[in-house]
Amino acid sequence: MSPKQRVILIILSIIALGMIGAAAWAVNETLRPPSTATPAGSCITPDETTVFCGPGRTNTPQADGEATLPALAPIGPDLEPQGAEAPTITPTATQPAPALSAAACPITATGGLITEMSAILQTMPSVMQIPSQAQMTAWETLIKALANGEVAQACELLIGLSYQLYLFTDTPAQGETFLLLKDGGKTGWGTYIFRQGEAAALVIEAPHAASDWNTEMEGVEMLRQTKARALLVAGTPRCANPGYSSCTGQTIVCGALEGYRESDVAHNPQTMFQAAHRALVTCENKMVALQLHGNSLESCKDLFVSNGTIYPGKLAQHLAETLAAACSDFAVDLADGEDSECAFTGGGPQSYTNGCSLTPIPDGCQTFVTRLKGAEQFLSLEQSSAARKRFGCVIHAVAEVFR
Repeated sequence: MSPKQRVILIILSIIALGMIGAAAWAVNETLRPPSTATPAGSCITPDETTVFCGPGRTNTPQADGEATLPALAPIGPDLEPQGAEAPTITPTATQPAPALSAAACPITATGGLITEMSAILQTMPSVMQIPSQAQMTAWETLIKALANGEVAQACELLIGLSYQLYLFTDTPAQGETFLLLKDGGKTGWGTYIFRQGEAAALVIEAPHAASDWNTEMEGVEMLRQTKARALLVAGTPRCANPGYSSCTGQTIVCGALEGYRESDVAHNPQTMFQAAHRALVTCENKMVALQLHGNSLESCKDLFVSNGTIYPGKLAQHLAETLAAACSDFAVDLADGEDSECAFTGGGPQSYTNGCSLTPIPDGCQTFVTRLKGAEQFLSLEQSSAARKRFGCVIHAVAEVFR
């Protein structure tokens, strides 16, 4: 073989080896398992005491709440889990849910309500559908059936809707079973959890889910420990819809001074949240709604109690006094018309309870209302970020008042 032929052979060998290496690299890349690193923005829920969420939401203080949600902080050192968290087996909201049939209702599931609520927050629809009055009336019937434990009737009413009803065993709460009504579609009508059997005359409401930070998690733990009848959680952030509600007043919570958005269920009477409230809190049943809010105003104390007006009754006074005794690290105030107190007294559509406690102003959101007579059936609790991070004493106080 001539020297020239040997050079050509060497070059061809090098090329062949390079092609073999490239092919092997390609095969290796195809079979290589995906990275196990957690991508930014994902959520890890290892237990019921801490829920971590990645970047993507900021905590911008606003006048009457936080419009956006920061990373979820620890629930609080004074609320240790009551048992190991079992992985939830309910389908996540990212999986489109078929319309329910009578045979598929209710769905049996086991897990932790804190973990479940975290998943719901991460998959909320971007817009809330505005229901008709006929839909709201039918929704009231559904909510009453669930509150009374009439599961078969509730399942019939759910046929054709995207909502899913679960018989949910909450493992960290000594395995107590709740009825969990969860949006499987994109209505944005909210999440509703009901205690079965005996319960306190208390309904907990979180109208600014994913906006007033940590109020949803506080609501879940409060439901567990106070033996409340139900927990109502809004289905979208309060600024989700571009349109405005019929309620008077303005806010800067959505970034500019403007009217209340129609997705702000605490300031819109035409929502399924309001229909659920009307179904649960009536003159006859003496039920009380406790609404959880967030507030960053310096003029507001850490915990500010009102009944929707500046005229407190015995119940509002009792809650404020009990909070002051239980939450010594926090400043507590009561809406009573005094100077330099928090401007947000909680007046809204839920503060008007079918005319039995307040003046007959339609849905209580056209102007400030004046309590005339009767027992209070609505309480609003404005809370600083610190109080919402360490809300154990708040729950202990509420449990004491409603035991």
